[in-house]
Amino acid sequence: MRKRRFQAVTDIEERNFEINNERFAVEFRYSQRRRSTSLKLGKNGFVCNTNPRFPKDEIDAFIVKSIPKLLAKTLEKPAPIIQDDVYIFGEKQHIEGFSSMSKQKQNKYLRDILLPYVTEATSYYEKLMGVDFHYSVKVSEAHTVYGVNHRSKGTIMFSMSLVHYNKHTIDSVIAHELTHHFVLGHGQKFYKILLKVVPDYWDSRKKLIRNIYD
Repeated sequence: MRKRRFQAVTDIEERNFEINNERFAVEFRYSQRRRSTSLKLGKNGFVCNTNPRFPKDEIDAFIVKSIPKLLAKTLEKPAPIIQDDVYIFGEKQHIEGFSSMSKQKQNKYLRDILLPYVTEATSYYEKLMGVDFHYSVKVSEAHTVYGVNHRSKGTIMFSMSLVHYNKHTIDSVIAHELTHHFVLGHGQKFYKILLKVVPDYWDSRKKLIRNIYD
């Protein structure tokens, strides 16, 4: 396995950019080891990782070009929770008092909805796919991945964010993780098995990427 090099940040600064009559703050993180410039929109705003030796005008041009693109992607992805309106299994539902709950109580509320479904659906797909093992199913608050098959532990972990999507989309993630029971990687053999179970898998994948809940 190729080791990832640690790119130590040597300096941090924040600068403002005026784009289309709007001001955007960007945090710059400099590292002498950086080979390229990247910009991401995190929970706390825009963060640019770059090398202090790169020309400042080129970095600024990259920022001005990239900010509108990142904002457009954000606007394309509707939020699953707006106040008391919450997408549950692909349908927008009004849950009175949801916004006044603590984050911990909100997570418990959503986990209690999702866990019984993914547990039952996993059992169904195990039988359908001929999995000769019964996995323990858990739900986590992770948002970086939708599912992880810990085959050595006999556990499949699903992201709580799946509760917002329709059940067919959720099923595609379940089938994906169960396919890892037979194949570890994502090669041709993997997708040959998966597409037999979920022929429109790629359509479901697009919904996950674009946050299309229904």
